[in-house]
Amino acid sequence: VEVSVGEESNWQPTVAMLEAAATQGPLHGLIIASPSNPTGTVLSPQDLRSICDFCSARKIRLISDEIYHGITLASPAETALKFKQDAVIINSFSKYYSMTGWRLGWIVCQDAALRARLEALLQNLFISAP
Repeated sequence: VEVSVGEESNWQPTVAMLEAAATQGPLHGLIIASPSNPTGTVLSPQDLRSICDFCSARKIRLISDEIYHGITLASPAETALKFKQDAVIINSFSKYYSMTGWRLGWIVCQDAALRARLEALLQNLFISAP
C-alpha cells in the first residue's frame, strides 16, 4: 500500500494518511525519514509520537531513516526510539561527519529474528559491495 505525501503534509506521512491507507490493505511496515532528503522536512516530536503510537497499536514495523540527524537548522530531530522501543533505526557516520564517498553506518534493531536476517543480507554488501 502506498502512502502519497505532498506539500500539504510537509512531505511526511500523517496518522490520517496511514489510517486511510490501512483501509486499502494491511500495513506491515512503514519507512519514515526525518529529517528527509531532499525536502529537509522534520517530523515534530508530537507527529513522530503519533506515528509511533499508530504503528504500535497496529503492530506495524516502523523503520526510521535517521541518517540526517544532527544536520538540522532549527531544533534537533527526535529519534523514533524515544517513542517506540522496537523501531528499527538506520543511521550513518557519513553525512554527519562529512565523510564524502564513505558508506559507513549502523542499524539499531531490537528484534533478534529480524536482526539475524538483516545481518545475513548486510554481509553480502560488506563482502561484495555493488
